[in-house]
Amino acid sequence: MNFTVPGNELTLKEACELFGALINRVKKKEGFIDWIHTTYCEGEECAKPVFVVDSINKLREIADHIKTKIPEGSVRSEKIIWPSSGHDADCGEKNTVHVDCFLYDDHALQEMINAGKLKRRFCVDCGSRNIKDLNFISHSLAHCQLEFIFTQLVPLKSQAEGFNVLDIGSRLGAVIYAASLYGCGKVSVTGVEQNEEFVKLQEEVIRDFSLQNVEVVCADVRAQPDLVSKADLIIMNNVFSFFMEAEEQ
Repeated sequence: MNFTVPGNELTLKEACELFGALINRVKKKEGFIDWIHTTYCEGEECAKPVFVVDSINKLREIADHIKTKIPEGSVRSEKIIWPSSGHDADCGEKNTVHVDCFLYDDHALQEMINAGKLKRRFCVDCGSRNIKDLNFISHSLAHCQLEFIFTQLVPLKSQAEGFNVLDIGSRLGAVIYAASLYGCGKVSVTGVEQNEEFVKLQEEVIRDFSLQNVEVVCADVRAQPDLVSKADLIIMNNVFSFFMEAEEQ
C-alpha cells in the first residue's frame, strides 16, 4: 500500500485527505478507529477501561454473528405498522428503508450505498426527476448509544448487585447483550419480546456467547406487571411507533 506524501510536513487539509483515503481502505473500520483512540489519545483519562473495550469488541462479534442469521435485521413474522401521526408520520413502505444500526454502522451503510446495494433517494413519479430522499430508520440502538447509556448515563458496573434492567421490545437483543456486558454480569437483565423468532435468536446468542445474568421472556409486557415493578431501569426504544396500532399506544 503506497501513499504519496507531499513533502515532509502536511497541512491539516492534506492530512485529512490522506486519512480519509486510508480509512476507506480498511475492512474493519471500527477496530482501526479504536486503535487510533487508544494509541494516540493524549492523557490516561482518554483511554477506555478494559471492560469497556472488551464489551465493545464482544458486541461487534455478536452483531457479526446476527448478520449471518438475519442479515436484514428483521424477520417475516414481524408486523410493521406505519405511523399515521407524530414524528414518523412521513414514513411509509415506499419511502422508508430499515437499516439496523446495531448490525450496520454509518460506515457500513455508506459502503452499501457506494456498492449500489442501497439508494438514498426514490422517484416520486417513475421516470421523472421529481425525486425525494428516502427515510432511513433503525429499530435498534447503535453501539455508541449503548456504550453511553450503560457506562455514562447509568453506569451499570457501579450499580449494586441485584440491580434490574428491563428492555421492553428487545427484538435482536442489542440492549440486553450490552447491559450484560457493560454490567460485567453483576446486574440482572431481562428482555421482553413478543416475536418468537426474535426470542429464539436472543436465547441462542445468550447461550453461544456465554452472557451472564440475562434472560429473555416471550410475552406482552402488559401481561408481566411483576417484571415492570421490580425493574430499576427500563429501556423502551421505539416500542410504540411502527409496532402498535394508534389506539393501543
